[in-house]
Amino acid sequence: MNAVTPTRQFGVAFGTAPGAGPYAWGGSAASGQPMPGGVGFGQVFGAWGEDYQVGTSNVGATLWTTGGIVSLHPPAATIGSLAYAMAGNQQVGDAIVAVTVTHAALWAGSSGSFVDLHPLGATDSGARATDGTFQGGWTLSGGVDRAALWAGSASSHVSLHPPVGIASTIFGMASGQQVGSVTYAAVGDHAALWRGTAASYVDLNPPGAALSVLNATCGVAQVGVANLAGVNGAGVWFGTPESFISLHQFLGPGYFQSVATSVVVDGGTLYVGGYATTPSGDEAFLWTGPIPAPGTLGVLLGAGLLASRRRR
Repeated sequence: MNAVTPTRQFGVAFGTAPGAGPYAWGGSAASGQPMPGGVGFGQVFGAWGEDYQVGTSNVGATLWTTGGIVSLHPPAATIGSLAYAMAGNQQVGDAIVAVTVTHAALWAGSSGSFVDLHPLGATDSGARATDGTFQGGWTLSGGVDRAALWAGSASSHVSLHPPVGIASTIFGMASGQQVGSVTYAAVGDHAALWRGTAASYVDLNPPGAALSVLNATCGVAQVGVANLAGVNGAGVWFGTPESFISLHQFLGPGYFQSVATSVVVDGGTLYVGGYATTPSGDEAFLWTGPIPAPGTLGVLLGAGLLASRRRR
């Protein structure tokens, strides 16, 4: 499950049509149904409210709206395209312009609105998040993946890569906040938080965690995965390493790893989407619960299984 709102959840179901491809749920496994126009291929990666979703389908980068499915695939993407996130009227993702070359992409609701964000001097680039004004992702230059921030054009590119890391990437954004990971030599990935500059970088790796990555933020909470006691488990943060709460602990037996991929807040309630893995495959999950009071760790209550997510 890659995108979540208080009443709908979006992602992919693996298997054979009609139970495969881009998928939507309404809070229960029984509510799951294929997204229009993409059955059997692709998936939803992001959403904006209840009515707009982005991802990939048989037409490449795709925007789903209440009025129907819109192809965002630009002619410049001769190999393929994907849309990963949206906010307001912005969609971001990748335009694959050659077999080994990817360019960060920005759209405003149509294929013709495509803007190539690939900055001068980069080998590859990709956009993974937007807050409706800025776009976040990565660039590859000098053999190093570097967290990147744009403001609507290739020339606006700013590197958020901190000097302490050997690689970095932005995976999620909210207004004034970017999250992702920074890779340390001989250590690995640490959950990362920025506020618009490389100097603002904060290491959110939880105490005792071997590795961690942040996938999304709603500005109040950040979600992703942390390796504790040898288990890669979904978790939620509230701006500090110590605020980390394991969501994996609320799963039943048989799940050996889990990942949180999306988060929204509605009133005082958090909705966290993601998935957990059994020997048989992945299963989509929705975690819900109250925001912990300031100064306490608290817990999120009520892990709820939404739909099975099987890999072929």
